[in-house]
Amino acid sequence: MRLASVAPLWIAVLAVAALLVSSGALAAAPASSRGNDGDWTTDGHDYNAQRYSPLDRINERNVKSLGLAWFYDLGHRTRRDPGS
Repeated sequence: MRLASVAPLWIAVLAVAALLVSSGALAAAPASSRGNDGDWTTDGHDYNAQRYSPLDRINERNVKSLGLAWFYDLGHRTRRDPGS
C-alpha cells in the first residue's frame, strides 16, 4: 500500500482527534456522572477506567468459597495447526 493512499485517512483521524481534544470530549467525566460506587458504568468501572471496585463483600477470608455461577457452551471448537 502506498503512503499517498493512506495519508488522507491519517489526516482525517488526526483532525477528529484534535476536535475531540479541543472540545473537551475526552476529558474526565465529573464525579456526578460516574454513578454509584457499585455500578460499573463502563468496562473499566468508571469513565477514567480505574478498574478498581470499592466493594468489600469478597475479601481474602471468603474468596476460597467462590464457585462457578454460570457458563455458556459455545459448542465444539477445533484448534487449527499454527503451521497451516
